[in-house]
Amino acid sequence: MAAVFRHGLRVCCLATATAMMGCTESMQMHVSFRRHATCHVIAASLTLLYSSFPAMADAAEFAIGDKLPEFSNLHAVDGTRWDSMKLGDSRVLIVVFTCNRCPYAVEYEDRLNALHAKYSESGKQVRLFVINSNYGPNESLKRMRLRAKEKRFNFPYVKDTDQSVARSLGAVYTPEFFVFDHDGRLVYKGALDDATNSENVKTNYVDDAVSALLAGAPVKTTEIGARGCTIRFRRRRPSPRGP
Repeated sequence: MAAVFRHGLRVCCLATATAMMGCTESMQMHVSFRRHATCHVIAASLTLLYSSFPAMADAAEFAIGDKLPEFSNLHAVDGTRWDSMKLGDSRVLIVVFTCNRCPYAVEYEDRLNALHAKYSESGKQVRLFVINSNYGPNESLKRMRLRAKEKRFNFPYVKDTDQSVARSLGAVYTPEFFVFDHDGRLVYKGALDDATNSENVKTNYVDDAVSALLAGAPVKTTEIGARGCTIRFRRRRPSPRGP
């Protein structure tokens, strides 16, 4: 939880109120704290932040070197069902969290297709596995099928209905990328590349991580903050107390 706390503190100092449902790059309002600001003011701000970001508050701290958690019965848009065992034969596994409506996620859809095309015919056993964990009527499996057909997705696009996969990986944004080696251990997480606008991309972090794994070399950059909209998690209501 420490990483989430540190991230929460940073975001709180930059944009406490405006980031509730918005996208991270839209947070341009900077909040200055006077030198005599007291601890209880910061604590109150963090409380507001965590109540606004159930994704951050509930997400597990999934670290580099951790193994892909087990999951099962994820329904894909093509009618198939997926579990973590089916992904075990991958030399490299790229897990992506995306959704249908976030402008940032939509901006990256063509790049997902390009990423899949690059590796699907390479014979290098690099698999792209795309997950939608967002809660809401526009993120239903039916809407996902329509979007996949429109964008001609040829990779597995699955629904994480109970949001357990997103929570177990600590996913917060769409899009957000996780790269695993042949042992199922995390070697990279975060952004795909260094620019939202594809014309301005100079570094593709996911490509660099995959190339390093295929070459048997260490991954140099293991984490870059993702850019996108926060995943909309279903709120967990506390169980009613007994008499």
